[in-house]
Amino acid sequence: MYEIIKLDTEITNRCNAACPQCPRTGTNKGVSDVINASGIYDVPPSIIENIFKSKYGSTIKKVSYCGNYGDPIMHPEAMKIFKIAESNGVNHQHIDTNASVRPVSWWSELGRIKGMSVTFSIDGLEDTNHIYRVKTKWKRIMENAQAFIDAGGHAIWTFIVFAHNQHQVEEAKKISEEMGFKQFNWKASTRKFRAESPNSPGVNEYRNKDKDKIKVADIGFPTDPKFQSSLVKNGLIETTVKCMAETTKQLFLTSDRRILPCCHVQPTMWERKFLPEKHKKEPEFANFVEDQGLATELDDYTFDEIVESYAEVFPYFKHAWDKRMLATCNRKCGSNFKNAVQPI
Repeated sequence: MYEIIKLDTEITNRCNAACPQCPRTGTNKGVSDVINASGIYDVPPSIIENIFKSKYGSTIKKVSYCGNYGDPIMHPEAMKIFKIAESNGVNHQHIDTNASVRPVSWWSELGRIKGMSVTFSIDGLEDTNHIYRVKTKWKRIMENAQAFIDAGGHAIWTFIVFAHNQHQVEEAKKISEEMGFKQFNWKASTRKFRAESPNSPGVNEYRNKDKDKIKVADIGFPTDPKFQSSLVKNGLIETTVKCMAETTKQLFLTSDRRILPCCHVQPTMWERKFLPEKHKKEPEFANFVEDQGLATELDDYTFDEIVESYAEVFPYFKHAWDKRMLATCNRKCGSNFKNAVQPI
């Protein structure tokens, strides 16, 4: 049958930042077309509770909280959700966050949750982090990280390397060691990659939240080869599709209460749902879901019914991966596009 041991989630599409290459950021008073159309979504804690109480959800031992559009700690009841998972036998929880909100007391409480780890996405030092992590506050991030670490939390620093911060990687690593981070990683962004001009990411416009002024992102790939992704150095290389969701035995919960295989397919599904007349973002996956009659909506089906639907459709997924029929799967799990996090 279809065994699930990990639940990946985007529990909210709220975010305090305005990163210029993020799919959330755009020219509609600071947000992209799809977020402007969708509005705000937060997963109710009761949904999380019901998943863990279900037949297939009872086997889940790992939960991760990430975000295509949101930062998990922006959920108004984030701590309640983390404690629901803990009380239902989840032995490992992991958060990816910019960490620029919440008081230090909240971070201390988070650090005391058993099995909790946090990736602090900090892309530079005080003079550079805000260039990409727009609207975040360096000193506040450092205070929050220290409070989490001092409370016993397992902290990881992940540094996205760009042209403007590549000279600070070693210094950031030293700071992480002094603070008590358990690990320091780096990765190179592949967003806005253009095959015809691989060393220059495509520009994207966004509206500055403070000044309501259209700006153009000036974010460049690192020039130092050791910090460049394979995609930038070698161009696109196609490989056999190895589905991340299948490998990790996971499903992904979106903020609008839909169960999908992974976070990578959420953007195309959201365009189909919220901007159907403009949907152009790799529509093959959304077409596949509709053609196969795959159950995904927790508003219409129980978690167990959705898992059983995935089990029924799974052979068709395998065929589609083997034939490279799904553009998103080909790009993310069938090429060198997805950039691996590198320890340093």
